[in-house]
Amino acid sequence: MDLGEYLRSSRLSRGLGLRQVARAAGISPAHLSRMESQSSVAAPSEDVLRRLAGILEEDPDYLVCLAGRVPVDVVDIATRYPMPSVMRRMKEQDISPELVLAWINARAHRARRIS
Repeated sequence: MDLGEYLRSSRLSRGLGLRQVARAAGISPAHLSRMESQSSVAAPSEDVLRRLAGILEEDPDYLVCLAGRVPVDVVDIATRYPMPSVMRRMKEQDISPELVLAWINARAHRARRIS
C-alpha cells in the first residue's frame, strides 16, 4: 500500500472527512486530495506527515517512511553512530529489532536497580 492509499484508508476507517483532516493538519483540502491520489509532485514534508499521523492516530515514522523519507532524527543517529553496519550485522545474525530492544530495556532496568 502506498502513502496515498494508506492515508485515505486510515481517514475513512475513522469516519473523518477530507476537509476536516486537511484543516486540522493545516493544509488545503486540495493538497490532501493530491496526496491521497498520488498526483502530488513532491512528497509532503515530515512536519505535515507528523501532523496527519497525530490526527489519524497513526505511527508518524511509518508515514514518513511510506513517503520515501527518512525521519530527521534517524538521519542524525545514523550519521553519528555506525548504524548501517550494526543493522547489517543484525540481519546477518538474524537478530530481530525486538530482541535488541529487549536487551536495551533489560540493561536500562539493571542500571536503575544499581543506582
